[in-house]
Amino acid sequence: MCTNHLGPKQVATEDIVCYKHIMKQGRKYATSYQETPIIFRKIITSNIIVENEYGETNKRTWINIGLHSYICQKAAESQALSLDEVLVKCVIPKGSEYYKGEFLGDPTYVSNQLIYKKVIKNYNIEES
Repeated sequence: MCTNHLGPKQVATEDIVCYKHIMKQGRKYATSYQETPIIFRKIITSNIIVENEYGETNKRTWINIGLHSYICQKAAESQALSLDEVLVKCVIPKGSEYYKGEFLGDPTYVSNQLIYKKVIKNYNIEES
């Protein structure tokens, strides 16, 4: 997942609810793009690496490395449904660094900390 159209870096003044679509692999869960194993109800941490590309007339900025999530449940749900994945509710904990941006036109966050709280719905027909 690549987040672009970034706003400035911010620090969460309170817990921020967000959403993700993840894969279910048997009895375990993993992130969709990096296939990193997921542990629920534990703070997961990551670096955030902002990348820049300078063209002749503009500068493009994006983030590939960081903990990506969707601001709106509907966007994460749409991706979970189209990829036969699992929709989960997450929290960016108070004090975390984060950026707002977008992925495929949907508003997203990229943060340095994330807690996977609970499964909302499993859209994987084979696993349901």
